[in-house]
Amino acid sequence: MDHFAAANVLRLLSISGHLLRLPATTRATAVVLFHRVNDYLKTTDMSNVPQDALREQALVMALLNLASKQTESHRKLRDIVNCTYWAYNHNASQDKGHLQIGKEYWTWRDILVTTELVVLRILNFDLQVHLPFQWLPEIIDDICAQDKWDFSGGVGGRNAILLAQVSWDYVCLAVSVERIVTKHSALSLALACVFVAMKAAKFRLPWTVEKWCGPYQKQGSCTVDQLRDAIKDMSRFA
Repeated sequence: MDHFAAANVLRLLSISGHLLRLPATTRATAVVLFHRVNDYLKTTDMSNVPQDALREQALVMALLNLASKQTESHRKLRDIVNCTYWAYNHNASQDKGHLQIGKEYWTWRDILVTTELVVLRILNFDLQVHLPFQWLPEIIDDICAQDKWDFSGGVGGRNAILLAQVSWDYVCLAVSVERIVTKHSALSLALACVFVAMKAAKFRLPWTVEKWCGPYQKQGSCTVDQLRDAIKDMSRFA
């Protein structure tokens, strides 16, 4: 899949995911699954697969359905088909609206089922995704608990909420970039996103990067070099 098509899939995942009111973690799961699928498509001959199953709209429907089931944020197939159809076909000059139950709807639903099977085989039925979101509360709570923090330069009250919001936004950005989310572990990215968010908010980090990474390094979850590398990649977006 070329860069333009991949970018369009990411755009449709975002629009359709919001229309379906899916949680951010579900939308992010769909995005990471797409990165894995796209990486496979770059190096594999798929000529024996029905071409309809690899269309952008079909991939978006299948990925959202799989992600919603994986994260237990279930949505009706009709809603997934309709929202994706609207997102794909909507433009300022001609709005096709939603699909009515009819021939075209059932055609797309059949394509969704076929594409879902193709995606599952590509992923070897492994839909488990480790996201940085789950680490954010622990990391930010640990920072807020430090005695070195004060309200003016540290994190407290509203400042803690601001840090959490900005860190969350950076995680959403990191997940959308294939070379970043496939390169770094979930913990490394979470720490890097909080670090970059603190710099953006002009908060002081109470430790050196080495000391901050220490407890996680002992667990074997993240090394100093891995954290520095993740911070370097994320700093490009700061």
